[in-house]
Amino acid sequence: MRKETKDFCFVVAGKKGKLVLHKISSSDVEKRCVQRWEKELDELCISQSELGAAIGKSQKTVSRYMNGETFPDSETADRLDKFIIEKSYIDDFRHIKSDVFADLLMRLMDEFKGEITQEKLARKIGKHQKDISNLIYQKTKASTRTQLDILRAFEKLCDCNGAASSRHWGVSVIIERYLYNKGIPEVLEKRLFGVSMPYGSFIQYFLTLNMKMQTLVHDYFDAFHDNLKQASPGISFDFTQLSHGIMLFRQLSEDNKENAFAMLQAESVIGFPKNDHEYAFFKKITAYRHVIAEIGESDYINTDFDKNSKLSTVYITELEGFVNLCEADEAQLIREVSFKLSLTQQEWYFWSLMLVYEFNGNNISSLCGQLSEMISTQND
Repeated sequence: MRKETKDFCFVVAGKKGKLVLHKISSSDVEKRCVQRWEKELDELCISQSELGAAIGKSQKTVSRYMNGETFPDSETADRLDKFIIEKSYIDDFRHIKSDVFADLLMRLMDEFKGEITQEKLARKIGKHQKDISNLIYQKTKASTRTQLDILRAFEKLCDCNGAASSRHWGVSVIIERYLYNKGIPEVLEKRLFGVSMPYGSFIQYFLTLNMKMQTLVHDYFDAFHDNLKQASPGISFDFTQLSHGIMLFRQLSEDNKENAFAMLQAESVIGFPKNDHEYAFFKKITAYRHVIAEIGESDYINTDFDKNSKLSTVYITELEGFVNLCEADEAQLIREVSFKLSLTQQEWYFWSLMLVYEFNGNNISSLCGQLSEMISTQND
């Protein structure tokens, strides 16, 4: 029995802006759908058997669809399209066109020449060396899963103490953008291969910290330095005096610690900011309060947290921006961050009170003198 066909008409713009009536038959529509499906199934390495199992049809029926012998009903066609879309994504990663991926893989192998061979890469993802070679020379195509496994293998090669290494910084940017489907212009991608980004001494120190510490420093950077040159030229907190105040506070008895808190709290009221100068300081104190809330009573210093193996290049770049903005000497910044990471929750709070105390026009030296007197009295 001859299959009934229908004609569909579309109005399209023709030459000189004239509207043209374009006619296409239902059989042509079906033919184009089948061609698209075949192309996508081949691109994603989906077999007819796998597709059939996903849409509730036999391999033989799927074969008939692809041969043009019959066309699926609308519900089956919809399931087929949804399955293809599902196979194109794994989490945030989206399948890369085979020719683009082959070029990317070739460039990655060249970037890491001497660090990884086709054979080693194949072992990392459970494949054979020939599989990698075939992908590079486009003799075969990679499924979404295989592409993701390969990129993650190279992502690990970029790691250095839990973050993207300076030597392969450019490549780590490329890989990250592909892994999270952010897109990257072709011109920029080619420029990033072989580009390194030497880290300063502070970033190198930061990479030695455990994950909890890294997160605290990155998320609340304002609390880890008391440099306000840019926002408040008239304010310059003395780290040596403040840290000395903490060392004295540690020697106080519990009763005298309560007395010290009471003394500072009376002089450490901070109102709503009225200008940029006050807003910059208000923002800093807010960061201190966040840190105090985050660390709680937990021993975040001595716990052996895993290093953040998925620390992104963007994360590091943001931190470098923070370092540049605070205009601090990196050696001094390391000293300050290192000291603050040794503080307890109570000591963080005391430090924040000392800052407000000084910001309100009081003298930290005289405060240290009062704390010293308390220590002398309690020891008598």
